Amino acid sequence: MSGEADGVIYGWLLGFAVFNVVLGGIRMVRTREDRRLLRRLRGTDLDLFLAAWWLGGGDDHFALPLRERYPAEIAVRLLVRDGHLEVSREGRLTIAAGEREAPADPVPAALLAGVRDEPGVTLYELLTMARFLPFQRALDERRPGLKDHYFGGYRVAALIAAYVMSFGLGMHAMALGHGVPGLSGEPANWILAWTAFWAAFSLLAALWPPDHARPWRRFTRRCRNTVRRALAGERQEVVWWIGAGALRPAAPPPADGQPSANRGGGPRDDMDADLDLDLGLDFGGGGD
Repeated sequence: MSGEADGVIYGWLLGFAVFNVVLGGIRMVRTREDRRLLRRLRGTDLDLFLAAWWLGGGDDHFALPLRERYPAEIAVRLLVRDGHLEVSREGRLTIAAGEREAPADPVPAALLAGVRDEPGVTLYELLTMARFLPFQRALDERRPGLKDHYFGGYRVAALIAAYVMSFGLGMHAMALGHGVPGLSGEPANWILAWTAFWAAFSLLAALWPPDHARPWRRFTRRCRNTVRRALAGERQEVVWWIGAGALRPAAPPPADGQPSANRGGGPRDDMDADLDLDLGLDFGGGGD
């Protein structure tokens, strides 16, 4: 291979490497404040509701955007476990009988005050009705200063760079009349060979985490353990009942008894509500 052909290949490889280094630098700049926050939290007792905000109802590897439904659910579960609240199978909350000391934490305290003024409320209503703004605001104050998304474009950008690099390399070498290394000296072979280069270099994109991947797995484990310890001893059926109260309630039928295309609460609404619950989506409360 001629020195000119070597220069073409090495030049494109260098450009691809520089692009990935710049991409890594962008990530470091964007997450600088997040890393500072995590360093401040290291070695301290992790706040329960900060941990719940970060988990968002997702698993240990993939993050949902910071949503208020999960920390609100944690507050309800904590009060039910401690005997302050009772929950029906439909997810409706009422004050438990007997006198108990009010919780010191402002989030469960605001929740308890809201249920006392409005017995029979559900988790969905706690997050959507204006009369529960004190609870919603108290919950939002515990939201960590972490970004909702981290890796939305990095892997896609790396794949595009691999495509541009391999295609540009092939077209550049072909325009200069250079053959494919290791093959015949026919420049037209680049028409097929560039796809092999793209397949090889696109594998490097796997080094970038996928969209919504959690960047701080150790912190995620801390959050998970904090929530588990705080809710130790709760009954699983209570968790299901509280989850049932997170569904959007169906609207009553029209007065004439005929279905209306414009009214809510039909089969489509039920399906959307189930999807919202499964994905941990926000219901439009004060936190987001």
